[in-house]
Amino acid sequence: MDILEQRVIEAYCSLGSEDCINKYKKLFDEEVVAKCQGTNAKASQCVTLAAPLRAKTYCYGVSEGGKAAYTKLKNLYMAENVAMEKDNLRRALGCHKDITALKEHVDADSNRSKFIICTMMPVHTAIEQVILASAAGIRTQQQVEQVSR
Repeated sequence: MDILEQRVIEAYCSLGSEDCINKYKKLFDEEVVAKCQGTNAKASQCVTLAAPLRAKTYCYGVSEGGKAAYTKLKNLYMAENVAMEKDNLRRALGCHKDITALKEHVDADSNRSKFIICTMMPVHTAIEQVILASAAGIRTQQQVEQVSR
């Protein structure tokens, strides 16, 4: 599938074509729900869809599949360790129609981001200490000129 075909299909679906949306939902049911069983299933290992179709399949699957599809995708997201696939899954979770679930998802991402930022702080402190220790014997040009007079 080339980029033009992909864009035409995306435009057709975004205009609300029931046929297009139903085909994506069917792909989701056959490729994701049926093939990714178990709590530790990883989409990168069990989904055999072509890469260009995955993001939209996940999105329409969650959008049309309700809470069960959202829960399935959330579990796949939590288990996934391939960054690109995890990003597709995370974005697709945002296609869910339940505002409360979306708010919880955003809050969880926000808390995760805060945790990551907090864990990075000691690294900056350590780097600062290394720079200070390394620069202890270094003199400025002005100090060198004063000593040589």
